[in-house]
Amino acid sequence: MASNQRSKWDLVRFVTTLNTFGEVPFLGSFRWMQQLLGQRTVFPGMTLTAPKKQAVLIDTDDKVPFDSLHKQLNNRFALSLCSIKQTDCSIEQTHGELVNVEQLISLLISSVDTIAIADTTTNTTLITEIAEHIRQATEETFQGATENGTAENGTAENGTAKNTVDWSVITQSVFDFDAADSDLSLWGTLDDVVMGGVSQGGVFLRTSQLAGTVAIFAGEVSTNNSGGFSSIRTQNFEPPYDLSGWSGIKLRVKGDGQRYKFIARNSDGWDSPAYIYSFDTVANTWCDIHIPFEAMVPTFRARSMPDAPPFDPAKVFSLQLMLSKFEYDRQLNPKFKAGPFELAVKNIGVYRPRQGVPLVVVGNQDETIRRQQQAALNESGLSYRFIEPDNGDIIEALAQALA
Repeated sequence: MASNQRSKWDLVRFVTTLNTFGEVPFLGSFRWMQQLLGQRTVFPGMTLTAPKKQAVLIDTDDKVPFDSLHKQLNNRFALSLCSIKQTDCSIEQTHGELVNVEQLISLLISSVDTIAIADTTTNTTLITEIAEHIRQATEETFQGATENGTAENGTAENGTAKNTVDWSVITQSVFDFDAADSDLSLWGTLDDVVMGGVSQGGVFLRTSQLAGTVAIFAGEVSTNNSGGFSSIRTQNFEPPYDLSGWSGIKLRVKGDGQRYKFIARNSDGWDSPAYIYSFDTVANTWCDIHIPFEAMVPTFRARSMPDAPPFDPAKVFSLQLMLSKFEYDRQLNPKFKAGPFELAVKNIGVYRPRQGVPLVVVGNQDETIRRQQQAALNESGLSYRFIEPDNGDIIEALAQALA
């Protein structure tokens, strides 16, 4: 894919790139000067440490010793205290933080391993509503297609798009581009112009009715002037992100069929070792890309570093997305095509395996109602554990279920 063609090099873009990242290749950083002159914004990272166990306890009746339950279990697990009490279809706060069913499902999808429901009331409204929301979350179907004729979330056999939730993993967003406060100011373009090439890329937000707001990494990559890559990279996080306890990075992307790279760094140096993972895209189809931390390849200037330490999620200084004609160690990207490219990114987050079943329910005293509760849970398709109300020691039974 090499090219002997020479094209006019863009000095202005070169200088713009250096100013964006506050670096001069081989000389070092001048970010301190930019900050001194008030020309640079600091972007702090966050600590997204994943707890080993977290649970949300929902009490629907004062017959359950809720406060005692929380005290006894809190030493064994990281517990969030909240409560729901239903009276004539209304929800009122009885203990801790008030939540509704939609919030419970959101917690299940995001950062909570298990929701424990102590339900001793005489109705099954809560269980039925939870089961219905779970079905909606796992089987949300969009009729129709996108502007280019392809279903936004993959096409099912009947031609409709289907979005399914993987309940076996816990996820949390690092960058949610559909959020109201989504901001691309810390992302900058880093193309082969820094080495004399003429590729041009960029990033911007695009909003559509089906996909919401997504970040678009797009442009045109050229192999002229011995170039062949385009990328977008964050400025350094100060302090870095701490992703301890998570298993890897999760990307929600829609590409053009080419192979892209995800890159992260454990150092704030401009020309520091990078940890890289290549991923394939399916043209015009949304895909979830799971990137295990241990699978990220340490490289320096496109050469792998077999003796380098593994990626450290506790200190993530920058993130980068790239389209390049090269893989590692001078191997070519087998799916690379010079010319226009586009990668839509919905979300960049982290994931880890779920610990235990998502839902634990203490059944109703009435046998008929208990059967209705279990039927609703079975219909939801969600893994759960059901505790009989005459178990004897509900606190100990819940402790075992949450273990």
